[in-house]
Amino acid sequence: MTKITSASKKMLSLFLAVLMLCSGIAVSASAEEATTVEVNQITLGADNCKFINDEYGKKIVVNNAKTTVKGSDVEYDVAFTATLKDSNPASTLPSTQDTEKNTTVFQLPVSAANVTYVISAKITVDGKDYAAAKDYEIKIKNAQQAPAAPVPVKITSASVELKSVVGCEYMLNDGEWQASPKFTGLKAKTKYTVSQRYKETETAYASDSVSVSVTTLKAADADRAPTPVLVDKTQTTITVAVVVDGKTLSGYEFSKAGYRKFKMKTVVGTDDYASLAETVSRRAAEYEKYALLAEHGQASDNYFGQKPDLLLMDGGQLQAEAACHVLERLGLTVPVLGMVKDDRHRTRALVTADGREIGIQTPPALFALIGRVQEEVHRFAIAYHHQKHTKSAYRSQLDGIPGVGEARKKLLLQRFGTVKAVRAADLPQLEEVLPKPAARAVYDHFHKETTP
Repeated sequence: MTKITSASKKMLSLFLAVLMLCSGIAVSASAEEATTVEVNQITLGADNCKFINDEYGKKIVVNNAKTTVKGSDVEYDVAFTATLKDSNPASTLPSTQDTEKNTTVFQLPVSAANVTYVISAKITVDGKDYAAAKDYEIKIKNAQQAPAAPVPVKITSASVELKSVVGCEYMLNDGEWQASPKFTGLKAKTKYTVSQRYKETETAYASDSVSVSVTTLKAADADRAPTPVLVDKTQTTITVAVVVDGKTLSGYEFSKAGYRKFKMKTVVGTDDYASLAETVSRRAAEYEKYALLAEHGQASDNYFGQKPDLLLMDGGQLQAEAACHVLERLGLTVPVLGMVKDDRHRTRALVTADGREIGIQTPPALFALIGRVQEEVHRFAIAYHHQKHTKSAYRSQLDGIPGVGEARKKLLLQRFGTVKAVRAADLPQLEEVLPKPAARAVYDHFHKETTP
């Protein structure tokens, strides 16, 4: 290391400046020397002093630096320390040198959050330490859980709009994050990746992002066959029945191939209107999918994939209004009517989203058609729930058997088909599926009186 001296016999003073954060770091020597020494600038800030939280834990990483002084080509290492702000006594983080990346790494406690660490710098000249005039502070924030996957609510040939989530920001492909969930100016028939994450706040870092792929539509729409659709809500499942070939009020038939059951994916708890909104959105997605296929010469006779001429909601004005809001967001024009019931729970009238009632008593064939559609949807929904509850009841007969969890229950039902067949199986047959102790437990469970 080269010693910095002065030929002057007067009192000498050494001033070493390591410039930090644009203003630099001023360093003073003892009053025994009187020469001012200029130090090359070192920038220390957000670009080269970062907080990182990865699979190896929380840490602060600082890029190492060197500096020279005026009149000398000797490089002095800049040493860094990280201390918990306002700690008494001072709580300094342990550090290690990453020679491959040329960084100083300060390992933070796992629980570190809502605290501030002060990064200090110094150099050593002729055995003396000279501290920076300015320090750099890093506030350690909380982490946020990633949000659910983005939900597209409207897709056109030139735009994609996601469901807005409080506190989130959005990104298209590898572009910039933005506050709006809507992306415009897109190319038709093009696949895009849309992402969302919780944005950074004063107390928390931005969360990890979650992405889905979407494809914009072709500019023109294909013609669709007319299909009235009725939506019925039952607990957490929405049932949709389709009526086709209704050339006259009496000459209609049901297309059972077009029946669908939707289990809610985005609705938490019991929320009728949110459930209806999700169902209509997913129904519209099917329409857009089959419309795209038709535009490529792959027309389908799947009635469920065709745009309906009328949407009947098994509910009143509020249900019709909820469906209209979804269709508006999706840019679709489909008439929506609710169904007004009488004291005997028969539909006496239809109602628009704005509350206007439409009588259906005349002609009688219209009244009969609406009643028949409603009955068919209820029949389908009730049959599904009866089947579901029956399966649950049968499955419960396998509960409580020692050594038989959900995975082994599934193996048994895959092998034997029904609980009745499991009960009738002999021990060697059960041992073909399960380990001997578990097979014996199942056999004993169903043959308690006859087991030796």
